[in-house]
Amino acid sequence: GVKKNSYSFITNKIDLELNNLDYNVLTDKKWILYILDQIINNAIKYSRENGKVEIYSNEDEKIINLHIRDNGIGILQEDIERVFNKGYTGTNGRAKTYKSTGMGLYFSKKMADKQVIK
Repeated sequence: GVKKNSYSFITNKIDLELNNLDYNVLTDKKWILYILDQIINNAIKYSRENGKVEIYSNEDEKIINLHIRDNGIGILQEDIERVFNKGYTGTNGRAKTYKSTGMGLYFSKKMADKQVIK
């Protein structure tokens, strides 16, 4: 996901910080890359120029947690419970500045559920 979006990181002048990503995870490579690409793409899309995206992981018992954090515009509290709904773009996604279909996170959630990824 990071390599595929490298051009966007550069052109949008977004700082990328990668930490503690030395885990091996057994999953479907195609779908995990799709999911990561969607989330990273959103982090870039909704970040301002000179923004920052952090990708890091940690282990909690036998679970590996991958975190993708940005300092973009964020998701309004009233939109959070619906961001994975089909076609839902949220208040920020409907702004003229951003092109959103509301399908990226919807499909990502569907694929994550099939792969037992939370």
